[in-house]
Amino acid sequence: MRARIHRRALGLIVVASVAAGALAPWAVDVAPVARAGTSTTWNYKLAPGVQLTRIRYSKGPQEVRLLTINPSLGPRIDIAAAGSKFPMWKLTSSMSKGNGALAGVNGDFATPFGSQSHLTMIDGEIWTTGFTGGEGFGITDNGRRAFSGNPKLEAALRAVTTAQTVRPFDLASWNAGNPLGRNVGVYTQRGGTAAPPPGKTSPVAGDPYWCEARLNPMKRFPPRWSNDTKTSITRRYRVSVQPEPCRRTPVPLGDNPDSVVIAGRAKWAGGRHIKELKRGDVVKLSWGFKDWPGVTDVIGGNPLLVEHKQNVAPDYYSGADNILWNNPRTSVGFTAGCRDQRPRTVCKVLILTVDGRQGSEGWSKGWQLPALAAELIKRDAVYALNLDGGGTTTMWVKNRDSAYCQSLSSVGGCLVNRPSPSYGERQTIEALVVLPGKDSGTPVALR
Repeated sequence: MRARIHRRALGLIVVASVAAGALAPWAVDVAPVARAGTSTTWNYKLAPGVQLTRIRYSKGPQEVRLLTINPSLGPRIDIAAAGSKFPMWKLTSSMSKGNGALAGVNGDFATPFGSQSHLTMIDGEIWTTGFTGGEGFGITDNGRRAFSGNPKLEAALRAVTTAQTVRPFDLASWNAGNPLGRNVGVYTQRGGTAAPPPGKTSPVAGDPYWCEARLNPMKRFPPRWSNDTKTSITRRYRVSVQPEPCRRTPVPLGDNPDSVVIAGRAKWAGGRHIKELKRGDVVKLSWGFKDWPGVTDVIGGNPLLVEHKQNVAPDYYSGADNILWNNPRTSVGFTAGCRDQRPRTVCKVLILTVDGRQGSEGWSKGWQLPALAAELIKRDAVYALNLDGGGTTTMWVKNRDSAYCQSLSSVGGCLVNRPSPSYGERQTIEALVVLPGKDSGTPVALR
C-alpha cells in the first residue's frame, strides 16, 4: 500500500536530516520536511501510554521501529503463545490480534519442535525452563517493575500431609526433556508431544526406570504468592497416581489441563524422593525468582544487550554471520524507572526492531548487535535483551494508518516494518504484546 504522512502524528522530529530521495519513493507520498543530515524521526500516538516511533537512518540505510510503553498510563506487557501446547506455530499478527493487543512483536527463538528455546513464564505459569541456556526479560503484572538478565528459577515440592517424612526436593526442569542424574523434572499439558513425561510405551531391556507421580490441583487453592515479598508462587496438589515399583513407562498427564507429573531416575536422589510420596498426599509446588519479585511474565532471548546502561553486546567475528552480522533485529528493554522504585521515576518499556537484508533495495541493511544496543541506550534503556530476529522480525499494530503501515495484515491491523522479503511474515512460537489495559489472563491472586 502507499503510505501518507498524516498531520495527526505527534510531529516530525528532525534529529539530523536526510538527503533528497533517501526515503524509498514508494514508502511515502509526502517527503519529510528535513533534507540534510543522517536521520529523521516520526512519532505516532497509538493509545494512552503507547507511542510508535519510526527512525530512518540514511547510512546503511536503516529502518528502525520503536514502541515506547508507559504502564502507569494503562497499557500492559504480556506474552501471547502460538498455542496451548508444544509444538505450536502462528504468525505474530495473529497472536497479537487474538490477544486483543494494541501492538506486538515476535518473541523468543523457537526450537525445531515448536517450543521456546529459553525459560518462559506466562501469567504466572511456567511453560518451560528452556532447552538452551540464555537470558530473560521479566515484568510484573502491573508493569511497574521489570528485570533482565539470567532468570534464576527456584522451584520445589513439599509435602503437607503424609504418613511418612518426605524431604523437600528441588525441581530442576519444566517441560524440557528428561531430567538428568539426581534432578527431578516437571511435566504439564503445555509440553505436548515435544516434552512428555519420560518413559516409553513399549520399553525394551536397557531403557531406564523412572519414578513418577501425577499431581492434580486442589480447586480450593489456586496459584497465589507464597509471601509478602512475592518471590515465589505456590499451588497445592493432591497425589493421584504413584506407580510402585518405578517403571519404564510414562505416567500420563490425564484429562485435567492443570495436572502435573513429576519424574526422576530410579535409584537416584530425585527418584527416591518421589517414591516417598503416596496417593492422597497433599503437596505444595512452588516456583519463582528470588531476585525478580512480583514477576508474572518472563520471555527468553540471547544475548543481553544492555546491562547497567552499558553496551554488553558481543562483537562480530568470522563464522557467526547468522547471529552477529548485519541482520533484522527484535529487542526489548526498559528505563531506569522500572528498577529504582522511586515514585516519581516513570517505568517505560522499549520494544525495538530494525529491518534488514534489504539494503540493496534502498530500504534497510540491518544491524550488528552492538549497534542495536547503542540505539537502545540512546533511547534511555538501562537493560535490554535480544529476541529472535532475522526473517522472524515483525512488528504489528492494531490501528491502520497509511502514515506508518508498510503492509496490511489478514487479521486486521498492519505491519509497520518490512520482514525479510524472502519470507514475508513467518510463523513463530510466541509474541511479546502490548495490551490496552489489565491482563485478564493473570490469576486474581497474582495481580
